[in-house]
Amino acid sequence: LVATGNVRLVSSTHTDSGEMANEVCTSLGLTGKDLSGKLVQIVEAHGSDAGFMTGILMWNASKSDTAVCLLALHNSGTHHQNVTKRLGFNLRTAIDSKTAVVLDPFDTYVEKTGNFSDIDFRNENNLKRLFFDVKEALGSFPGKKCLVVDDLSDLLCLGADVTQVVTFLQCCRALQETDRGLALVVCTHRSEENRDQKLLADFVAHTADYRMTIAGLKTGFSATVTGSVEIVDNLESDQSASRLFHFKLSDRQVRVFAPGSVGIRT
Repeated sequence: LVATGNVRLVSSTHTDSGEMANEVCTSLGLTGKDLSGKLVQIVEAHGSDAGFMTGILMWNASKSDTAVCLLALHNSGTHHQNVTKRLGFNLRTAIDSKTAVVLDPFDTYVEKTGNFSDIDFRNENNLKRLFFDVKEALGSFPGKKCLVVDDLSDLLCLGADVTQVVTFLQCCRALQETDRGLALVVCTHRSEENRDQKLLADFVAHTADYRMTIAGLKTGFSATVTGSVEIVDNLESDQSASRLFHFKLSDRQVRVFAPGSVGIRT
């Protein structure tokens, strides 16, 4: 899996980093979209970096009075704090005000017991415990809430098989049947050479309402484009349509734009 690294997502043209995040949401058609009861899949193609999109969606949730429960399987809570703060959403402040919670299995289980077997998800009891911890965390929030799973594929790396991970996701999905205000954002890494990752990503895609695929450029390096974002909305509808954007990550900003429309900002 590709670590997101210390990408600085601060706009070079706006002093308000939240304004930059708002611009990205507007460009992608996310502004004002109610994701309650929906499953949003973020597909991270092998060799790309989808970490910024997870931060964008958490920022978007915070702006709609939606509490955030982050299941940090890939990047640490500290990493997400650094990314979201640069986007205008202070995850630490949200945790202190009880409008966000971070569940990091390493911090929650291993550091308390010193036993790495607690995150060996070949043991179904460990996976069940993780689900019930997620359920309990979500239950602590009144009103709308969003469960962000970063990254579901990491459960495979921690010993679970595809069937176990699918069952875990189905249990999370079932929570939406009794909590209509719950949105799910699920990140999946996809490598064409990894059969289990492909199977898992394809299953999530089959059940998702909204899919965002982050990929690097097929042609290689570009000074003006980092990669592409493909968005498919209303997947269960005959009206579903695919939209393609390019994005550019730099030391001081993230930009999303239509292919061929990249401009120079000063």
